[in-house]
Amino acid sequence: MIGEPGESDMLRSCNRFVAAVLAAGVLLFQTSVAAAAQDNLVSDPPETQGGAGRLGKTVRIELPITGRTLERVRQFVRRAIKKAEEQQARLVLIFEFHVPEDQDDHGRGSEFGAAFDLADFLSSGELQGVRTVAYIPQPIQGHAVLVVLACEEIIMAGDARLGMAGIDEKVITESRQGNYREIANRRKTIPAEVA
Repeated sequence: MIGEPGESDMLRSCNRFVAAVLAAGVLLFQTSVAAAAQDNLVSDPPETQGGAGRLGKTVRIELPITGRTLERVRQFVRRAIKKAEEQQARLVLIFEFHVPEDQDDHGRGSEFGAAFDLADFLSSGELQGVRTVAYIPQPIQGHAVLVVLACEEIIMAGDARLGMAGIDEKVITESRQGNYREIANRRKTIPAEVA
């Protein structure tokens, strides 16, 4: 779906982002994410509070995305927003898209409806003032890509890539393409034409 930038460009981009984050005094994600929640859909690692009134939280999303994933992420995000409001801090949410080790097909199988509803939520007015970042540590494909497009920033590991979003579909309808364009146009992280 998306052309891969050169590795040196990716490393430079990641280094600039990390430097900016550290300068702001916010630790956004840890190299060792805490154990996943009981059903392995979303993990709630310890929060980190940085300077300048920021609160960072990491949400680990196990692929594929289902209706259950959608509800757990919504609950997590709403609790984080409430906590940030109580602390009068700007919330930064990192969504780490995780493909289970026993899955060989890069997260295929995400339900379109659940992925669209989650993307719609993450790019809605309810998250106004919340910084959303997608962290992609490994290649992913399928409708999880739609949720990535709903974030304000995308950080990818050197060997990560966004694969074909419609890989699970027999026919890509105009309405589905329209859903991707709609989410892409809200955030403009990826041009709608590319999405």
